[in-house]
Amino acid sequence: MKMGAQVWIPCRISEGMFSNEYAVEIPLPSGEVLSLYVDKSLVRGSGDNGELLVSVVDSGLHEGERTVLLPGESLQGPRWIRLPERDLASA
Repeated sequence: MKMGAQVWIPCRISEGMFSNEYAVEIPLPSGEVLSLYVDKSLVRGSGDNGELLVSVVDSGLHEGERTVLLPGESLQGPRWIRLPERDLASA
């Protein structure tokens, strides 16, 4: 997976504060969950299961993992997160 590639990552979705956004929760391998609000155009899925469009910002500094850039600030802090490569689906 190349640096700068756009990929889909698994998330849980619910209605956001505004009609054009979703509230998104991203489960991390550590067991933590990141939350953020994103434009509906960056999410696909149905019900509460979805996928969020993000960008890959490293191409393999850690074996089997990639760092991705979220499309906005999370409520918990980091905008860059490391996820298992198996959780990334090409856009």
